[in-house]
Amino acid sequence: PARIVEKYYLLHQRDVRVERHLDEITDFILKYRDDNLECLLLIGNMFKKRNSIDIAIDVYLKCIAICQNKSLFTELSQICLDISRCYLQLNNPEKAVDYSSISIKLFEKYNTDLDKTIFLHKAYSIRCEAHLLQNNLELALKDINLAIDFYRDNRSIALRESIVCLLKDLE
Repeated sequence: PARIVEKYYLLHQRDVRVERHLDEITDFILKYRDDNLECLLLIGNMFKKRNSIDIAIDVYLKCIAICQNKSLFTELSQICLDISRCYLQLNNPEKAVDYSSISIKLFEKYNTDLDKTIFLHKAYSIRCEAHLLQNNLELALKDINLAIDFYRDNRSIALRESIVCLLKDLE
């Protein structure tokens, strides 16, 4: 099913009705293949790419149920991170913080053998941005420092410098 959905999307991605059709396909898959996580993740990512963030979140939440039923905690941490990104796009920093925190906890608990660098960098960066939207500069600084501890990039360093400047201006 995932290949069929991907092919459909690639052929019709400019079509206005693709969103409605993907939604119908999602319902159909859930009805007959409700355990097909790969397909639902693909659909969630497609909705996110089309900026249909609310629908993407709904699909990701369905994925969470599958992961919990099958004890797929590696996938669950990534899905929570994707949901966190979506909430950040919707300017809902509270839920972005919640889901990024969940993704960090799950990743650290169940993915001990995997390289933590990129995942935790992304998770802490997203949580930092959410804290900035909430005007929690101290928490944002803490998270960006954690992100930089895992991976140093120019964007994170610039963000850290901006936060430090904002904190100095408040003093």
